[in-house]
Order: sequence, then structure tokens, then C-alpha cells
Amino acid sequence: ESLVTGESLPNRRAQGEPLLGGSINAGAAITLEVTHLPAESTLHGLVRLLERAQSERPRLGLAAKRMASWFIVRILLLTTWVGLIWYVIDPARAFPAVLAVLVATCPCALSIATPVALAASSSRLAKLGVLVMRPDAIEGLASVDTVMLDKTGTLTEGRPRLVSTDTTGDLEPVCARAIAAALEASSQHPLAAAFKEYADPGIVSHDAHDIAGLGIEGHVDGVLWRIGKPAFALAESDCDDSHIVLADSQGRSARFRIADALRSDAAEAVRALQSRGLALHLASGDRRAAVTEAAVELGIDNASAELRPEDKLASLQRLQSAGHRVLMIGDGINDGPVLAAADVSMAMGRGSSIAHAAGDLLLLRESLASLPRARDVAVRTLVIVRQNLRWAVIYNMTALPLAAIGLMPPWVAALGMSLSSLLVVFNARRILRASQPAIGAA
Repeated sequence: ESLVTGESLPNRRAQGEPLLGGSINAGAAITLEVTHLPAESTLHGLVRLLERAQSERPRLGLAAKRMASWFIVRILLLTTWVGLIWYVIDPARAFPAVLAVLVATCPCALSIATPVALAASSSRLAKLGVLVMRPDAIEGLASVDTVMLDKTGTLTEGRPRLVSTDTTGDLEPVCARAIAAALEASSQHPLAAAFKEYADPGIVSHDAHDIAGLGIEGHVDGVLWRIGKPAFALAESDCDDSHIVLADSQGRSARFRIADALRSDAAEAVRALQSRGLALHLASGDRRAAVTEAAVELGIDNASAELRPEDKLASLQRLQSAGHRVLMIGDGINDGPVLAAADVSMAMGRGSSIAHAAGDLLLLRESLASLPRARDVAVRTLVIVRQNLRWAVIYNMTALPLAAIGLMPPWVAALGMSLSSLLVVFNARRILRASQPAIGAA
């Protein structure tokens, strides 16, 4: 049911239980009874949540637009006033004074202060593998204090992998994995993919077949092997079902532990985010045991499991109600609503189309290493935007009285205006040249 819940492993469903639309049947053939109309389906419910979250989402405005509109209106009024005064005092100097005021206070630097920095920041982020999807994403990324993370496909690789092999008797681990791969070769079960990389061309099974709901049985080199539930493979009633077991009639056996492995750089990226003062929350629809294990391994104190899409959205809204600005990172269809409602959101590159549509940023690389660096770029961008805006305002406020009293001719005002704009552009280029701190550095 990973399409909707984000679970990394299959769920067992018995006769009479409800099924989620979009689930993948990994067992024997089943007969379904449709109980809801398409408009009442799980997917349509997620789309409605997504639309509601987007409509309620707070949008961030750019300060430059507000300042420029405020500035232009007042400059036009001031220019009219300067022209009238000079017309009374000395009509011959009225036009040069008006022209000097208009040129000196031209809001070029003020208007491009933010766009040029955002353009440089977007280019820098693209080199880090982060694509900016919405214009206010950079400002939002710089201002967050909390990061909410999905587990499956975000912190983990999103596919089952063999993480341990324990054998008994004279069965070698390498041989056990090869036999398991031979039995699982023709299986369509999601867990079968975990054994494919251990296949040996010299070890094959021509009669392997599924035993519905239990496992696989087949001969390898004339020996009958079983792989699946411990009770099925070992024919014992009191067995731990947390492992997959391989066994033959002679009692030789192996226990395999399969899990959705964490990304190799997940722990380092988490530490880097925490070192930057960000609070981390793990919110997943996966099983509680899997989520708890991942949280402990990564050092995340706040973890919630078995969350439905509406539960994730409610968790996010509680954080926002407490005054936190939240960055949400996810990849699944079930993450769409919470991605849309977050102050700023990032979708994984291999995630679902709904996640991409809801995200402000898109992580193109299958790595979390770029995440803390992207935050550094956003913070630096906001610093440079403020520098640009301050410089533009200071220049205009300094040039204005000089032009108004006739001490700045129009050609000097034009030169000052051009230099002011160039200064803003070159200051923004520092974003492109800035070296980013290594992961793990504060």
C-alpha cells in the first residue's frame, strides 16, 4: 500500500477487510467488491486535501515590490514639489533640477535588488541539484526553523534490501543468498527484488512456485528448499515472523532480514541540519517499528508512525500554530497535502507527480547531502538581498537632497544611478562564488 501510505513492506489483508484503491496485490488472485464511487476514492480524497492545503497556504511576498511601489509614488510627488519651487525661485533651473531628481532616484537598484539575488541563488541551487519551482521558495527556505521529513523514499532508498544473513549448519551465507535468489527469481513479490543482486548463474531452480501467503518452494541441485515464513520453511509453530527463512529437509537454514535501508548520507545530512539549529520531525505512514528504528539510528527525537495523509497535515498545522516555520520533505502521493500546506516544501526527484506539483523545491539528486547546503545558500541570499535593499535606499536618500537643491547635475545623477545598479548586481554575484561549508559544519 506504499502508493498511499508510504509503507516500505507489504501489508497482509484478510477476507472481508477493506482495501485501498491503488494497492498492489502481491499474493494469490482475489475477488474485490467496489464499495465507493470514484469521487469517494482514496486518491480523490488526497486531491481534495491537496487543493484545500494550497488554498490555505500562507504566501510570502517580496519586500522589493512593496518598497518599489511605495517609493515611486512618493518620488513623483516630491519631484513635482521640487519643480514648482524651482519654477518660483529660478525657472531656468527648474527642468535640470526635476530631471536630476528623477534620474538620481530612479528605483533601478531597488527594483533589481531582489530579482538579481534570487536569480543567482537559483543558479547556485541548480548546481547543488535543487530546482526552484516557486519564486518565494528561497525566502521561505531561509526562514524555516523546523524540518518535517517523510521516511520511505526520502530518508530511505524506497526499496527493500537484504541487510543481514544468519546461517546454521554448514550452509555458507553466500550460498544461502544465491539459493534464495534462485527461488525468488520468478516471483513478483516486492521482497523478491531484495535477492536479485545475489543471483548466481550456476545456481538455478526450474520448478520454484509460490505457496499462497506462505512462501516459495523449489528444487536446487536436486534438494528441496523452502523460503518464506519461518513456520512454512521450518515447519515449526512457535517462530519469530520478523525474518524470512530459507531451509531444506536436512535442517540447514538461513535467516534473512530485509528492510528499507537508510540512504548512505541520511545520518550526516540530519546531523548537519541539527547543527544549524533546525528541529527535526519524522512523520511517516510506515510501521511503528520501522519508523522508530530509523529515528533512533538517525538521532531524531520526534517521530510519528502509521500516519494517514490527513494525520500528517494535522501534525504540520500543529507546528505552524505553535509559531514554527516548517520545511516539509517528501516524495509520495500521500505527502501531497502536507507538502502543499508547509511554509516551504521539497519533493524528491523520483517522487510522485502529486509531490512534484505540491513542492516549492525539487531535489534532483538521489542524495540528501545538498539539503543543508541549499539552506546555507538561501540564508546567504536573504542576507545579500537585505544588503542590496539597504544600499539602494541609502543611495537614493543621499542623492535625492543633492539633486533637489541643484548640487547634482543630471549627468552625475545618471552616473550614480548606473553605478548603484552595478553594485547591486556584483554583490548578488557573490552567491555564485561563495563556497559552501562541508556537511556537518555549523
